[in-house]
Amino acid sequence: MLVLSLMPAGFIQLWDVFSSGYWHARSVEFTNSGLLSFFGYFRMLGDLVFIFFGAIPFFIASWKVWRFNSKTSVK
Repeated sequence: MLVLSLMPAGFIQLWDVFSSGYWHARSVEFTNSGLLSFFGYFRMLGDLVFIFFGAIPFFIASWKVWRFNSKTSVK
């Protein structure tokens, strides 16, 4: 996510700050431009890694703990 999306988009935005000014680099026209949108899709790869190796195992473990605790507390 950092190498494919955030760093290249940050360098492009920094270059635009030096060439056109801070106000232009933070404008909607610049942030919705084709090149930054293209790098935004690369962020999805890093997000999927986080979801599959972080969020889903955490959800499964939490669900198992909740299920185990609900069975033992009913007695």
